[in-house]
Amino acid sequence: MGILKSRGNCGFFSDCYRAGVCTCRWLLTEGWCPRRTIIVGAWDAEEYGLIGSTEWVEENLQVLQDRTVAYINIDAAVRGHVAFSAMAMPLLTDVILSATKRVTDPSPMPDGQPLQTMYDAWKKHWRNDSTPRILNLGGGSDYGSFVNMIGVTSADLRYNAEVANPAYHTAYETFDYVEKFVDPTFLYHVAMTQVWGEIVRDLAESAVVPFSVGSFADRMNSSWHRARTELTTMFNLTMEIDLDLMTTAVALFGRNAKSLVEDISKFKTDGRLHNPLLVREMNDRLIKIERMFLEPSGLPGRPLDRHVLQAPSRINSYGSISFAGVMDSAAYTAEGYKENDPAKAAKWLKELKLHFIKVVQIVDRAARFLLAPARTLDQTGAN
Repeated sequence: MGILKSRGNCGFFSDCYRAGVCTCRWLLTEGWCPRRTIIVGAWDAEEYGLIGSTEWVEENLQVLQDRTVAYINIDAAVRGHVAFSAMAMPLLTDVILSATKRVTDPSPMPDGQPLQTMYDAWKKHWRNDSTPRILNLGGGSDYGSFVNMIGVTSADLRYNAEVANPAYHTAYETFDYVEKFVDPTFLYHVAMTQVWGEIVRDLAESAVVPFSVGSFADRMNSSWHRARTELTTMFNLTMEIDLDLMTTAVALFGRNAKSLVEDISKFKTDGRLHNPLLVREMNDRLIKIERMFLEPSGLPGRPLDRHVLQAPSRINSYGSISFAGVMDSAAYTAEGYKENDPAKAAKWLKELKLHFIKVVQIVDRAARFLLAPARTLDQTGAN
């Protein structure tokens, strides 16, 4: 489908593979071994409905759901050289920010100034923010099945152009086009390879999986407050559902997430880090946080989308919507009233009430899961 995607990413992964093999050979001679398995995949038939990645996830569903820590997606590694961009689940916030601080951005600086890090260049792109902005995952790429079907924490990374690439998905999207206009020195491809490698290394090597539980809670809280405002002002459905139930559940998740973050900090200094059973228990809890937000029956009218906190938008499959099942059902209910179609309104109002209660229960259960009783050193028989 063009050099920027399929063939461009094959070149990207070839660089990753060569660099990874050389680095790993040297590290292995020094006695290094990653704590977790690293799998590099290249999917076919992405443009025809994410067929390759979806089939692979379905074929390996149970083992992936049980063991996968994270999935890092590269759809189009370099579309331009304006700024690095990341769409990700909030659990990956810290690991992405940390990786970009360790990689040099290839953009030339004025007046011979030293090159800046990818983090600094990325931060300048979001001029009014104290930290670079990580966007929500939408749809239309191979992370879809990992997120929506099995709840694997995922991210999508790329260098973006200032405007939409005019040659994208055309016959003019060739290697010559990339070499002349997109990345003549291919240094941006090198930088993407490096930041990908840093992220993967952190996820594979850290004793405690470096997930940002606090960022997850903050994103959920801000997303719910936006959703609540929309439900109140646009759809006027406050008489039909008790929005305070969700507010209470989200607040509980936030408090328990803060307690877990504090416990993780203590975990690394109080001796538990040296007990493999306790490390495994902590990591299992962190990995399962995302899975807690799966609804087995799927979202209303969308059985293959199971993640209740975020999913592709119903009006833009490339975009993202928070609390998608709730917001979609509310929108369809409002449409029924507006179109003077009582049957449609009644159908979707029923779906809204049922799904809303399910999501409240899911959030509440996830909040309590964060503080599941952890065994102490004495309980494991450690000295």
